[in-house]
Amino acid sequence: MPVIHIVAFKFRADATAELEVTAEKFKNLAASGLPGLIKLTFGPTFTTERARGYTHALVAEFTDREALHVYNVSDMHVSAVTENVRPLLEPVPDAALALDYEI
Repeated sequence: MPVIHIVAFKFRADATAELEVTAEKFKNLAASGLPGLIKLTFGPTFTTERARGYTHALVAEFTDREALHVYNVSDMHVSAVTENVRPLLEPVPDAALALDYEI
């Protein structure tokens, strides 16, 4: 059963230039041919008044739960999170929120 993976991020306001690198990293991940990854998008919200501080979102579709697991532990994903996401997050406990569901 296909899986949707959603992550909302609260990035620091001063991280604009670095976020361009992060977006490029996610584009590369989307084009990587990772098994089971159907589609991956990443971008800023335009509905800031209702976003509760979340500035960007990532939405990915996978063939199944196993493909999501493969993505989560892949070197490309771990590198993107460690090098290009965590350093740019607001220093608050809820700076990232992830949800997964089957469709």
